Amino acid sequence: RPTSPNIDALAKDGTVFVNSWSHAPSTRYSMPAILTGRLPLDVYYDYSINWPGLLPKATTIAEVLKPLGFATGAITNYEYFDPRRHFNQGFDEYDNSDAALHGAVPGKGPEETHGSSSKQQTDKAIAYVDRHAADRWFLWVHYYDPHYAYEAHSEVPSFGSDPMALYDGEIRFTDMHLGRLFEELRA
Repeated sequence: RPTSPNIDALAKDGTVFVNSWSHAPSTRYSMPAILTGRLPLDVYYDYSINWPGLLPKATTIAEVLKPLGFATGAITNYEYFDPRRHFNQGFDEYDNSDAALHGAVPGKGPEETHGSSSKQQTDKAIAYVDRHAADRWFLWVHYYDPHYAYEAHSEVPSFGSDPMALYDGEIRFTDMHLGRLFEELRA
């Protein structure tokens, strides 16, 4: 299915890794590993809160880049990235306000939410790029929409109503908004 035309176009101009492996099968362990460049068992976790965050002694990529003259920004959109978990370490700008657009499903765990934020995430990312166009910058933008529970989006073609079709529609919706960001970066 044509789920990711913008990502596919970007891949044609870049390097594509045929094989990849996740740090961990869960956001709560893979994101800290990605942000600190450490294997999950080597991350300095803060276990004092549910779903661990980072301890202040953990060094994030933003903390490495900031002294090198980079403006650092993060635009996240999930309750897990609340600043109490210290994922904001080293970021000049840290915005997790779009987490409010993803609501919990009563009686379900944190892996199931409803809502959408790809448009808002991209709007904020474009504004960040525009503000820092003359600077050296690093920006982490987290897209959460292709997560269960999958929802239909009228702005993109429908692939059907079964779970896989809805998931593919979520990818296409997020890809549409990534395309807006890619276009801004090209400009």
